[in-house]
Amino acid sequence: MVTMRRIAPRLTRARTIPEADPLFAELRAACLSDVDRFLFLGASQYRRGCDLLHTAGAPWALVTFYYSAFFSAKALLGMFGVWMDEGYVVTEVSVALPGAQRIRTMKRALTVVKGTHRRFWDEFYRAANGLKPWVDPADQWVLGPILGDPGYLTDTRNSVNYDPEKAVDLAATFQGTFAPTGFPQCLQGDVHLQYSAAEGLLLMAFKFAGDFALRSTALDVLAPAGSRGDKIRDLVVSPAIPALGGRTREAELLV
Repeated sequence: MVTMRRIAPRLTRARTIPEADPLFAELRAACLSDVDRFLFLGASQYRRGCDLLHTAGAPWALVTFYYSAFFSAKALLGMFGVWMDEGYVVTEVSVALPGAQRIRTMKRALTVVKGTHRRFWDEFYRAANGLKPWVDPADQWVLGPILGDPGYLTDTRNSVNYDPEKAVDLAATFQGTFAPTGFPQCLQGDVHLQYSAAEGLLLMAFKFAGDFALRSTALDVLAPAGSRGDKIRDLVVSPAIPALGGRTREAELLV
């Protein structure tokens, strides 16, 4: 299966790719396929983050919402011709005539911000400025740094992922404020912002995917057969979480 990660090493310099070049079809398929994967993963992480909204799961809910936002942001970039991983590839249409299309690709160096994820968000917010004219003003906030800090989403994810004190403190705050009947308004602090960013970026990405009628074969490896929407309905939205709690070694934990 073709992916942008496999094609990117062949795009080390600026070049124009005509539609007759086999690389044109490969590049188009790779970009569409990666976006489809990111959409599916963004939806999956968003749903599973909601499943984790209980006291013991709250820290991991925050982390899961983070990855929903991350995958959705990658999908948004991909739909507008930007691929960012170990390098930064930008594609744009230079000739849009069907049968004679031409795509121009450019390789850019990433910013000097340290940390793979912090660097991603720094670049995302720079690139996303160009999307704002196409987005409802009420939704534009997710295209800019949260609380004015490009590293906010990454840093709050790291804080509960690697600092047990902060993770337990977050669980305690969640326990004192969460009420299912008041969801999502009852969410507080970092959980609220991670959830809101995840939902905002996810819905934005899916709206553009719908507007563009985006389709690929990337998710054909998953059953059942059907569209991306069919797979999200059957694999993400509909299924209940397996009741595996009874299979854990619970007795040994109650010491």
